[in-house]
Amino acid sequence: MDGSAHSALVAVAEDDDDLRELLTEVLHRAGLRVTSLEDSGELRDYLELISARPPRAERPSLILTDLNMPGGSGFEAIRRARDQGLQVPVMMLTAFADEVTLEQAKRMGVTVIDKPHDLGDICQQILERIEG
Repeated sequence: MDGSAHSALVAVAEDDDDLRELLTEVLHRAGLRVTSLEDSGELRDYLELISARPPRAERPSLILTDLNMPGGSGFEAIRRARDQGLQVPVMMLTAFADEVTLEQAKRMGVTVIDKPHDLGDICQQILERIEG
């Protein structure tokens, strides 16, 4: 690892408190900074806020979101952010990856990760995606 991912910011949106805390801890241990969001409403608000800021404002290097959360889906929040010009890699966690979900993710360029999944593997995938 060349260190470029270290200090990168990852937005984590997950309504399961325990999983969100574990993901945050694993990503911190890998040297990443994390913005932790509890549901799709918080994700939507966060994405609207950073989309409205000047281009030099810090944006996440990657968004890791749950698919189904209170207040809406991760897809809805990502679609809205992209409509506002925010282009950030997205990885989506879900226990409900049916064909429709996978096709929608493919069209949007979103990587789908099935739950449950090894947290170390998720972290490695995030690092690889950030490093390009």
